[in-house]
Amino acid sequence: MKISRITVYQVDLPMKEGAYSWSTQSFSAFDSTIVAIETDEGITGYGETCPLGPSYLAAYAECARTGIAKIAPDLIGLDPTELDRVNDRMDQLLKGHPYVKSALDMACWDMAISTPSTFHFQSSAFHDYHTISIADGGPAVEKGFMQISDAPGLGVEPIMDVLGDPVFRTGASA
Repeated sequence: MKISRITVYQVDLPMKEGAYSWSTQSFSAFDSTIVAIETDEGITGYGETCPLGPSYLAAYAECARTGIAKIAPDLIGLDPTELDRVNDRMDQLLKGHPYVKSALDMACWDMAISTPSTFHFQSSAFHDYHTISIADGGPAVEKGFMQISDAPGLGVEPIMDVLGDPVFRTGASA
């Protein structure tokens, strides 16, 4: 399995409470970045990075998308299930900035834990990762245990109308 395309979306996530206030500023949505990594086998994994509002770090969301656009072309052709190799490559391409790499890492994990083949987990374990998602069909906690689907994407189906047009795409048919 090889990464064939990476698409980046910008999504405004509205506040459940209506607005978020910090000091003299108020915001009604978080500027979130969604990443879709597609493979040559037709499997797609999704990841997200979202700041704690623009008052925390005003350029955070835009910088995350810019950083992803910088490193994404060099991830094409890698096996997304070889998580350590993907992360090593991202570290070679961009020192620091883990918030840039996190959405890409999540998308690779999304595929790795829900694809029926052997994976190369070397230094990480799934139970060390916690995800929060706002989508239909996501993981649920029942009696203290996470219940997840073994379908690609953990059974989560993104609503493409919400994602809208991509802000960046690289790879096959980009």
